[in-house]
Amino acid sequence: MMQKEVNKDRILGFIMLALSLVFAYYTTGIKQTNIVGDPGPRLFPYVSCFIIGIFSLVLIVRKNRTPYKAYLSLEQWKRFWLLFGIYLLNYGALYWLGYKVAVPMTVFLTCFLFSKGSGVAVWKKVLYVAAVAVIMYLLYVKLLEVNLPAGKFRL
Repeated sequence: MMQKEVNKDRILGFIMLALSLVFAYYTTGIKQTNIVGDPGPRLFPYVSCFIIGIFSLVLIVRKNRTPYKAYLSLEQWKRFWLLFGIYLLNYGALYWLGYKVAVPMTVFLTCFLFSKGSGVAVWKKVLYVAAVAVIMYLLYVKLLEVNLPAGKFRL
């Protein structure tokens, strides 16, 4: 059974490597900006493709030395789909409400999901979300000088 699981990992590695190469190719079609010092809109897709490509290669060449369960438990599937829903909500919130609302909301919901049952106080989660949101905002706006989406409602 372990050999079958390793083959699934290798197949996933090949698929993800092919997808990262396809996305990297299509990223070349993104137009560059004329702003001096701007890393450009191609930077993040290229970095993402590179990271996915590296981890795909790891899946392809690694040897699985320990057996593992091939499927998630019901609780893990629920968390997976809840997290997927949070990311879809983030996508919609970025479009309609903008970065300043969507990212703290997404970080809070994700933090709440993963800290479920840990006994962490809500005020600590809110403090963590505020710190992460401020740090991300400063990194993007001040350090990288990126214009963040304001959303349709311009919040």
